[in-house]
Amino acid sequence: MAHVRIRPFIDRAGVFLDSRRKMSVRRSSILRHMTFLEAAPGPAASLRGQRPGFLCPAALGDPGAVLPFSDERSSGMNTPDVPPSARSPVQRAAINTAKIVGALAGVAAVLWSLVAVVRLVVAHHVVVLLALAVLGLVIATWGVVREAEKRKAAILEERIRDRARWELVDAMSGTDFENLVADLLRRDGFRDVRRVGRSHDGGVDVVARAADGRPIAVQCKRQAARVGADRVRNLIGAVNGSVYDGHRAVLVTSSVFTGPAARESESRVLLVDRHRLGEWMKGESLKV
Repeated sequence: MAHVRIRPFIDRAGVFLDSRRKMSVRRSSILRHMTFLEAAPGPAASLRGQRPGFLCPAALGDPGAVLPFSDERSSGMNTPDVPPSARSPVQRAAINTAKIVGALAGVAAVLWSLVAVVRLVVAHHVVVLLALAVLGLVIATWGVVREAEKRKAAILEERIRDRARWELVDAMSGTDFENLVADLLRRDGFRDVRRVGRSHDGGVDVVARAADGRPIAVQCKRQAARVGADRVRNLIGAVNGSVYDGHRAVLVTSSVFTGPAARESESRVLLVDRHRLGEWMKGESLKV
């Protein structure tokens, strides 16, 4: 009888001791993990004080690591950085299925877009046809303009080539020389190129605008004698006057400049002498 009465107490004590042992093991695991967090640098240090049960290996800077306190269920979690060779057949099948579904979704989106376009064209066919006609007209006009510009450039180049020879330049009149300089400017992309009147021109023969919009005033001197400093001073006075104020001064000659003329110009006048003119006629662009 005494043995029967004591047995329930022994069973209850065993259950109590077993639960205490499990709690002790769990507490030791948590303490080991907390010690690991205190010693770990980087991202792990920012997680101190959080509930251990909600920490993941990726937060500790090692996606493939297993936490010290993790049990078998948590240590079996998959991470994005698992190499394909380490994935299970189920994982690989799931990834392949996801790729196939994504590709089918893309194809469905393209087909839906095509159907929507077809419906739009059928519903508004008149507007669509008008838009296509206008677009075709614009493209055709652009092509015609481009072709005309090419022909114009080819004609200009041929005209320059026919006259850009020294035996012809040296025999030119002043007007012919000015026309040659104007064509050279057009070839280099200058806009609004025109010869100005002979009277009250202030020494300026040709005006134009560079590609960046800067205006230039050109004086042309077709002569055998050297160009002196007085010609440079006249041009400087012209571009500083009311008519050509703000223009870049350029002086072109078929001859050469004297030393005083070169010193007089400094950076206020661009001087183009016989040598530089020859390079310009051969195709080198004029830098203003």
